Amino acid sequence: MSHGLEIGLMSLAGFAAIAAILYARHRYVTLHHLTSDEAKLTGFEKLVYHKFYVDELYEKLISQPFFRLSEFFGGWVDKLIIDRVVNGTAWWIDATGRTMRLFQNGNTGFYVFAMVAGMIILFIIRLLL
Repeated sequence: MSHGLEIGLMSLAGFAAIAAILYARHRYVTLHHLTSDEAKLTGFEKLVYHKFYVDELYEKLISQPFFRLSEFFGGWVDKLIIDRVVNGTAWWIDATGRTMRLFQNGNTGFYVFAMVAGMIILFIIRLLL
C-alpha cells in the first residue's frame, strides 16, 4: 500500500470516530434521549444497553460450568475419594500404633528375643532364595 492510501484510511477512521462522538453527544446530551425503558430501545441500542451481553455469556460459558465442576469435585471426589484415603490412613496408623504398643512394653529380654528371631528368619529366607 502507498503512504497516501494509508493516510487516507487513517483519516477516514478518525473522521468516523469524531462523527460518532458528535452524533452521540447530539443525541444523548442535546436532545436528552436517555431512556430507562428497555422496550423503547432498538436492536443495536438494546445490544449496547446490555453491554453486548458479555456478562451473560461469561456467566453461561465460564462461571456456571466451573461452579458445577467445583460442586462435583467438592461433593463426590472430595467426600468419596480424598476423605476415605485420609481417614483410612489415619485408621491404619492408629491400628498399627495399637498393635506396636503391645510389643513396646519395656521388657528388654523380649526385645533381644525379637531381634534374634528376626535375624534367624532373615537367614532362613536368604538360604532358601
